[in-house]
Amino acid sequence: MKVTTTELPGRHVVLATVRGEVEDGTAREFGSRLIEVITEGCRTLYIDLRDTPAMSELALRELLRVTRKMRENHGTLHLVAPQPGLRGALRTTTLDRVISIHDTDADVPGADSVKAPVQPTAAAPVSAPAPAQRTTGSGRSGSGAAPGTRRGTSRGARKPL
Repeated sequence: MKVTTTELPGRHVVLATVRGEVEDGTAREFGSRLIEVITEGCRTLYIDLRDTPAMSELALRELLRVTRKMRENHGTLHLVAPQPGLRGALRTTTLDRVISIHDTDADVPGADSVKAPVQPTAAAPVSAPAPAQRTTGSGRSGSGAAPGTRRGTSRGARKPL
């Protein structure tokens, strides 16, 4: 898993591009990197998930932690182009109710100057980060856990955010 962040045109707007599966072993790093972006002043965070086929349950919890931190800072969080399996996990965990999800990067200001438009069914080419980008990640890959599912809880037992 690798996370690359790029400041976009506009006031405190950041695009975080995630490549690879976010597994239990990389989930904390994933969440911490996004929290760091928020504490540095980001008020609108777009997370590009086109190259992220799956997230573990722990990674989905980290995404919820990031969502809460963004709300505390009066910001907005957007997920861009999640793959079908990941979108299903977001729906199963009801994260799709609290996070804006976009099918393409058409709503991401300045994204066209950073990379080519999203092609949801095709993998995007991997290129080296531009000078204004920061990359973090373990570089590990693997099958990881199945996309996050909750067992033993009913829809009525969940607390609102």
